[in-house]
Order: sequence, then structure tokens, then C-alpha cells
Amino acid sequence: MGSIRLSLDCTSQLRWPSSCALCGAKAESAAPASVSTSKNFQYYGVLLKWTKQRLSVFYPVCHRHRTLCQLLDLPAQWGFIAASLSLLIIPTGLWFASVLTIAIAAGIKGDELDPYSLTAAVLFFGSAVLFYIAAATVKPVRLSGLHKNLLIISIRNEAFFREFRSTNAEAISGAGVA
Repeated sequence: MGSIRLSLDCTSQLRWPSSCALCGAKAESAAPASVSTSKNFQYYGVLLKWTKQRLSVFYPVCHRHRTLCQLLDLPAQWGFIAASLSLLIIPTGLWFASVLTIAIAAGIKGDELDPYSLTAAVLFFGSAVLFYIAAATVKPVRLSGLHKNLLIISIRNEAFFREFRSTNAEAISGAGVA
């Protein structure tokens, strides 16, 4: 994986290779790579409030990988706090709804419901954890290090990274390779 440190001013002028960032096929679409930072975190009794700054850069992908790359970018768009909360809230809601549906539909009560409840919990919480791990490791283009006026772009595909670096040599020369 290659990484490049850029000025935020350069992100609108980036030129991308014409191939898919994931597989190298001809790019027919684009997917976002996002980074969100949370600041001014405040706690009011049971309410949470914070300010979120988000930056997205669109990179080329083939039609086959567009939806996958958009999905893998969701935790980065949400930011750390919202993604952490959704890691608990979404699977809990799905687990509760599925157990309630099974209990009502099958007429099961009490201890007889435990195996279904455990299976649903493992399914929903396990799927959520696997999704977040995939979003952190499989995403072909990742943004990070959003500090002051600097941004780090990391690209998993080495051939795509080399072509991206040579295409944007003048923008990179001032910032450097991370």
C-alpha cells in the first residue's frame, strides 16, 4: 500500500488513472473515499453533540465494484463517534426486531427463545464487526490524517498507486510521500 501526503488545496486538482482502483479494469464510475473528524464533543445529560468535518474525494472504479466501494466508505463518512454508536445501535435494533418477530410468529416464550436469540445476536453483531473490519482493510483508497491543511491518501493497488503518483507529480512534490 502506498501513501501520499497532500495539501487540502490540491484535492480538487487531482487526476486519477483511468483504471479501477480495486481490480485494474476500465473505470466506468466513481466511488468516494472519505475522512471525518469530530471535534467540540459536548455531553448534555443524555444528549451528545459534536461538530463533524468531512472531506470526500472521488476515485475511479469499475461498475462491478462501485457499490462495494460506496458501502465500505460509510463508516468513514459517519466519523468515529457516529460509527461507534451505529456499531451498537443498528445490530441491537435488528436483533430485537428479529427475536420479537420469531416470538410472535412462532408463539415461543421464555427459555425456548434463547437459541434463536443467541443465533440472531451472533448474526447481527458478527456481521457488523466484519463489515467494519472490511471497511478498514479492503477499501482501495483511504483518506486519513486530516490535520490543518494536510491529508494522507493511501492506495492499496500498487500499480494504481504508481500511476496516480506519476500523474500528480507536481501536486505531490510540495507535500511528499508519507
